Amino acid sequence: MAKARRKSKAQTPSGQRVRRTIPGWIPVVVTVAVCLAITWYGGRYVLASRWKSQAELALRWGRIKESRGHLNRCLNLFPNDGSALLIAARAAERDHDAASANRFLERAALTLPDDVALERTLFRMRQGDLGDAAGMLDGIESQLDDPQSSIILDAIIEGALQSSQTAIAERALSFWDKTLKDDWAVAQALAWKGELAFRQGMPDVALQQLRAAVNAAPANDQTRLRLAEVLLQYGPQEAKTHLEYLDKKSPEQREIQIRLASCHRELGEYDEATTILDELLQKSDRDLAAMIERGRVALDLQDLHEAERWFRRAEALAPDHREVILGLVRCLQLAGKPSDAQTYRNKMAQLDANN
Repeated sequence: MAKARRKSKAQTPSGQRVRRTIPGWIPVVVTVAVCLAITWYGGRYVLASRWKSQAELALRWGRIKESRGHLNRCLNLFPNDGSALLIAARAAERDHDAASANRFLERAALTLPDDVALERTLFRMRQGDLGDAAGMLDGIESQLDDPQSSIILDAIIEGALQSSQTAIAERALSFWDKTLKDDWAVAQALAWKGELAFRQGMPDVALQQLRAAVNAAPANDQTRLRLAEVLLQYGPQEAKTHLEYLDKKSPEQREIQIRLASCHRELGEYDEATTILDELLQKSDRDLAAMIERGRVALDLQDLHEAERWFRRAEALAPDHREVILGLVRCLQLAGKPSDAQTYRNKMAQLDANN
């Protein structure tokens, strides 16, 4: 037996490896799996890119809710997409959702720290903090073809109008006019010029520019809303047409319904105004704008007790709010409480002096 084993070993060449045959179906399965994975990922990427582009376009045209919806779908697929997070932050900020905007920026900072730093600066500018505006405008003047320039100019113009810094707004607008490349940019320039004219005490010019902006870009809901806001003072019947169009297009949108209630009040349609405001206050009993408007309706109806009740509720939420104080002054004076009304006049004067 020992000799047989030695003979068997001798028949096996030294160092020869035993070759094992891989079943032919394994490479096929691996190839198919890789192709499916690539197709799956690629399909998700294409879909997310499409949603991101649609979100950017919707944001440009003022359709903020639509933009945020597209971005939510995009970020569900790719939660760490830095560029999508930046757009989401801009949309949230324009939707007055500062908490969400900051969360998006914190996530984007992990991959795009420089872009996030710029975005935070632009957020401050949009709120009227224009300390860096002059330097930025100097730098932009020679780089108007840079796509980033339009984003910066947008923030500076919005902030300058917000804080009534008309000289900065006019300079930034002159640069914007040199970069006009599409209908959206033209319409946006008209809207800003209308807002600037309004703040300079020229409502007739403002209405002319805002109407032109709406005609140039009928899909821009924010411009149409701003036109309606100005028309509330100078043409409430025309304002009503625009607001009803917006309300039909975006039902249950609070800022539109508040303006529509104001419009009904201006037209003497108090029942319609009350119905809208009461529904808003049922949804949120801390809706300051709805409370103020509800108090104005009561004032117009000479229901002074009811008016004071609503303005007192508003005062509990925002004691230094200008419209709350003015409402209290008016209803207290009409109610035969001149000394109480004077107390609030003094408060208003002090607030104006501090500001």
